[in-house]
Parts: sequence; C-alpha cells; structure tokens
Amino acid sequence: MKNMFYVATALAVCVAATPADAAKKSAKGGSSSKTAVIECMKQYGAWYDAATKRWTMQGPYYHMASRADAVDRCVAQRTGQPIRAVMQEQTVR
Repeated sequence: MKNMFYVATALAVCVAATPADAAKKSAKGGSSSKTAVIECMKQYGAWYDAATKRWTMQGPYYHMASRADAVDRCVAQRTGQPIRAVMQEQTVR
C-alpha cells in the first residue's frame, strides 16, 4: 500500500525560532500565516518529526487528499487569504 507524506518544509524555519523571536515576528505580523499553517496541520493530525525537522502528516492516499484540502481551507479561513496549497506531497512506497 502506498503511503503519502505531506510535509511543510518552510515551517521548519518557523519552529527553529526561539519564543522571543516568535513574539517579535508576530508583533510585526510576519509569522501569522506560518502559525496558521502549523495550527491547521496540528488540527488535522500532523506531528513534528524531529529526525527530519519537518511537520508531517501520513496516511493512505485516499485520505490525504481530503486532509490536504481541509488544511488549505483552514489556513485560508484563519488568514483571510484565498485558498492555496500550503503543503508538499511525497509518496513513499
């Protein structure tokens, strides 16, 4: 059975920041979309993989399409921007 991983590589940079840096960025409004992506991914079953330093979602291909769409809609709703893809897809055999 094929498993698909959805990975948000750009978020690894956001996670590496210290809490003080995150507070400064959120005051400027720069990291609000990154925070929204992380929170939406967590809401739909993502976890932080310390080995790859990425936020990851795993599951069969027939589940992941709907999860990816749900995360995209969640991010759009939280940020007030149009719906766009926020995750990359990797197929693991």
